[in-house]
Amino acid sequence: AWGTIPASLSVTPAISVDDARDALATAFSLTLSPTPDQCAAELIILMLLDGEDPATSPYGYKQTLAWKVCPEFVGQTTEAMEGFVDAQTGVVLKFIDTVDNLVAQGETYPVTNDGVAPLGVQTFAVMPFMNVGSDVTDTGGNYLATGAQTATFEGPFARMADQCGAASLTQSGGIDWGTHTGTDCSTPGIGGAGNTHASRTGFYELNRMMEIGRSHLPSNTWLQGQLTSIMNINLSCNAWFNAGSNQLGFYRSGG
Repeated sequence: AWGTIPASLSVTPAISVDDARDALATAFSLTLSPTPDQCAAELIILMLLDGEDPATSPYGYKQTLAWKVCPEFVGQTTEAMEGFVDAQTGVVLKFIDTVDNLVAQGETYPVTNDGVAPLGVQTFAVMPFMNVGSDVTDTGGNYLATGAQTATFEGPFARMADQCGAASLTQSGGIDWGTHTGTDCSTPGIGGAGNTHASRTGFYELNRMMEIGRSHLPSNTWLQGQLTSIMNINLSCNAWFNAGSNQLGFYRSGG
């Protein structure tokens, strides 16, 4: 234990464990699922930072009696939620997902590559809806498959067909497509010849635009399918969309 527990600390809860579950659901506008909790409920003494006067709390922490509960909620999928609720007041003290997700990411250009901050310089972005091994990342770039996994610029909604070459990256502990300078077919030296600015940025932006579309048109079947984007076409033009082949095309610099 950290320090001496004061004799004034009550170890008799004023709320029940069911009250604690309800407090979590209310605080985050969730609906409790009838399925069993993912951990055994416990009444614990939780150590918290103390914002009171240092003269009366010289060690910077205090003890609070709390319920630890792990209820499931309607709509929950891979998450394993854990909550701590003050057993006297019903105030939610902590609520976290205990699943340690891995992330796929890479540097992209937010708007342009003119080098002018903030919209023209590279910034790290998570890669949504990307195939990573047998898994697919979520909207936040998270995936659950552990160990060495192979990722490509392909997923259920978008596929990059880079004319500079193929892209494939195998890593463990997360996927990081990296960053680099240059244009067109320049790469970070990992992930293959197709790990270009165009493919990283295109994959991210196309997935985001289709995601926005699905949020407004959830029954639109076209937005549920896969769109292919041909990147770094070695000709002088700008961009095009072919509805027949369901493909986009983007050209190299100078077009």
